[in-house]
Amino acid sequence: EEEGGEGGEGDEGEGRTRRTRPPPEDGYVRLIDSTPDPVDPRLAPPTGVPVAQKSFDIDRPRSRDVMTIRGKTYTSLELTRTLVRSMPRDGSPRCCMTRYRDAFVGSSGVSALRKIFELDTRDEAIDIGETLRRGKYIHRIDVLGGKEVNDDDDDDDDGRHFGDGRHFGDDDCDIFVLQPFRRPRVLNSLRAWGGGRRRRRQTGAAVAVAAAADDDDDDDDDDIGPMNVVRRLHYLWSTLESRHANDDDGDYGVVDYGPAMRDDELYWRFEEDACELQCKSASLINMDERTRMAYVINVYNVMIKYAFCKVGIPSTSSDRASFYGDVSVDLGGEILSFDDLEHGILRGNARHPYQLYRRFTTPARQRLALSKIDPRVHFALNCGGGSCPPVKKYTPEAIDEELRLAASAFCEMEDNVRIDEGNRRVHLSKLMYWYRSDFGAKPRLICPVFVFTAKSKVDLPKTVAEYLSKEKKTKMDRLIRNGNFSVKFIDYDWSTHDKVNAKKYKKGDLYSYTVFGLRMGSTEFESLLKLVSSSSK
Repeated sequence: EEEGGEGGEGDEGEGRTRRTRPPPEDGYVRLIDSTPDPVDPRLAPPTGVPVAQKSFDIDRPRSRDVMTIRGKTYTSLELTRTLVRSMPRDGSPRCCMTRYRDAFVGSSGVSALRKIFELDTRDEAIDIGETLRRGKYIHRIDVLGGKEVNDDDDDDDDGRHFGDGRHFGDDDCDIFVLQPFRRPRVLNSLRAWGGGRRRRRQTGAAVAVAAAADDDDDDDDDDIGPMNVVRRLHYLWSTLESRHANDDDGDYGVVDYGPAMRDDELYWRFEEDACELQCKSASLINMDERTRMAYVINVYNVMIKYAFCKVGIPSTSSDRASFYGDVSVDLGGEILSFDDLEHGILRGNARHPYQLYRRFTTPARQRLALSKIDPRVHFALNCGGGSCPPVKKYTPEAIDEELRLAASAFCEMEDNVRIDEGNRRVHLSKLMYWYRSDFGAKPRLICPVFVFTAKSKVDLPKTVAEYLSKEKKTKMDRLIRNGNFSVKFIDYDWSTHDKVNAKKYKKGDLYSYTVFGLRMGSTEFESLLKLVSSSSK
């Protein structure tokens, strides 16, 4: 600022004194210095050594598994993409009352391999097919035995051999399926992670294999750990979404989930990297509860988006029930649906609000469940709808504080918690109605179902009040103290307007069909085939 007599700006020959305005940050410094230090230990300066987190090179593949065929070298991802794009699917071949989707018979598979790799003879194609089968790129279905034949069966007498212990042959009676189509309900099944390692009894000069890794189960160059695997997946997916986001003013933030995203090189890399969740190091049973909670929340949030792009978005209640109950993830060898992750693990194997039974019924699976329910997990899970909380990343070290902040942020939004003191009414998200038992509303057992009485509604606002800021909490406490108030629930928004051109998921889309027209999944197929096999003996 300037003080002094009249004159033009910057004219210092008129006897005026020039005074400079202090930097704005000086005021903040004085304010902070005059304020007592906070007593909350969570706000204290850190005293430990900073923890370095792994940085990820997005252009560096996680796998070094390679195969050389006729002088051309393929990585596992390149080989998988080549097979997916070029191998036949034969219009769902039928055998033993079952029609197999996305499968092919041996003769057409041999013809395709010969064309893809420009081989001279069908015998060379058979050799390559057997090597791919041992590497778990191709699987043979032993339709009479009711199981697949894999490289662990090589020394057994199960199934039919084509000579020299091979299970891949030039035959119309045998059905094969590529690894990406083997388990259509399992999202991270593009490849068998670590499955390309064993390649015994290789024959023919057309095939040479180089696996630059140790003899463990994982073919990555370094084990970054399950939490870092999920961190990398979040990073890859956010980068992928930013590539396909609409920058127009009218549709800012809308992401194109259509074919362009699924054809992106980064999408294929995400698909392969997601298969690393199959590793034994990602086994949930070996994690403590804090790690398991953070890990499962992070997996759920990133794999939901992946599922919307890969299998489609459900639009009806029936389709949503099928989507969350059937679409699954392979975590350390455990096949877990989204309902398994939420209700089986995070909710301590509590019953789904609209189902009669608990998710986990066997002791092995029950051990995966958390020992108690923390209702704040509902503010951390994003199932893809418009009313869902934003996606955040959670860590084992700070999971409690991170859930506290997530709960506070969710409940501060008027769309989720609204207090109308004038009409003595509390409006709560429908999420809290569905899971009111988690939030403290006490059910009364009226055989054979649980019925929530009006009296139990008082417990729900009491729990929600713990997550509110001072002003909103004061209003809620006042209503609870005075009593005689009503609770209304805000309809849940399932819309996905920020995702366009996505597939439409319909119940039964991921099932195969029998010749009788019955929809069946892989588990049901195995049961049916075993029944047929036993009855034919």
